[in-house]
Amino acid sequence: MAVVVAANEVDIAAGQAAKRKSKNAQVKRFADEMIEDHTSANQQAAALTKKLRLTAAESDVSAAVRQSGKNNLARLKSLKGKSFDRAYAENEVAYHQQILGTLEEKLIPGARSPELKSFLKTVRAVIAEHFDHAQELMESLSK
Repeated sequence: MAVVVAANEVDIAAGQAAKRKSKNAQVKRFADEMIEDHTSANQQAAALTKKLRLTAAESDVSAAVRQSGKNNLARLKSLKGKSFDRAYAENEVAYHQQILGTLEEKLIPGARSPELKSFLKTVRAVIAEHFDHAQELMESLSK
């Protein structure tokens, strides 16, 4: 669960940076979607963690996700305009692809609780949608 929470927090922070820095309406709409969906996912994760009496213990994977997010934010903060928009979109594609892989290869197969497994599969579906939207955004910014 710590990986899910970390991944959501990283994308919320990136979305907030995009809302502040971008002047592109498409980028801002995408950022709003990321903030809203990842905030909701963290609320659901917190409720499920409490219900199942789980502890969202930090792991090497969650720590790596957090560090990668911090590194990306630092890089994004140095960019402006179209360079920022492209870098944000490219990162969102790569980031969601990475999280999809983590969900599919580690988290879903490793979940022992049927409720947790179901939640992770739901999260996976949303992340896959985000991946598709990020690719569309990146393509539109390339034109």
